[in-house]
Amino acid sequence: MVAAHPKSKAEDVSALLASLGIGPLALRLPPDWELTNEKLLELCSLNETVPFEVDETGALILNMPSGHTSEWIAMTFVLAIGNWMDEDAGDMVYGSGGLFELPDGNRRVPDAAWVSAERMAGADLFDGDPLPVAPDFVVEVRSLSDQLERAQAKMDLWLRNGVRLGWLVDSFDQQVWIHRPHAEPVMLERPDELSGEEVLPGLTVDLRRIWRPG
Repeated sequence: MVAAHPKSKAEDVSALLASLGIGPLALRLPPDWELTNEKLLELCSLNETVPFEVDETGALILNMPSGHTSEWIAMTFVLAIGNWMDEDAGDMVYGSGGLFELPDGNRRVPDAAWVSAERMAGADLFDGDPLPVAPDFVVEVRSLSDQLERAQAKMDLWLRNGVRLGWLVDSFDQQVWIHRPHAEPVMLERPDELSGEEVLPGLTVDLRRIWRPG
């Protein structure tokens, strides 16, 4: 069972931001305006500071910038995965600029992701479109504009589309939620490190630097 998530200052701030309309915003588009990959990339290029995503209904999602702390934490995972990878194996690591087109039609951006060589096979890295595969592994870093329930829902979305392992990192409450297919998420309190398990065998990420002093 999932451990109860205590109400916290971070949760209070997230709820306040949500009540003020600060957070991800889904825009319904006119039915005659199809949000193609080309139009999505054009929007991204015209609004470089706004992280865009698209849900399975075609609605445009405007996300708040993650903030410097969340971005630094995400890069901790990107660098750890990059150091773990075999550069000749054909797998890839992505940060928050990686846009994935998922089987159910969602076009989503994780904070960090790893895609195995098997899934990368046949994918065109240079065509400018979202990568048309689901990552094997994703990391989402909760920012203050993210309510925990919404972050958990996004992790569930990744798993439904074929992600094999996901880590939801909540630096405010100093917790990590481990998400695996067909299993309840498991919450860890302030872990010193995380293991890539059988999905990323041999990967260990040291988390001691990302937590506030106890």
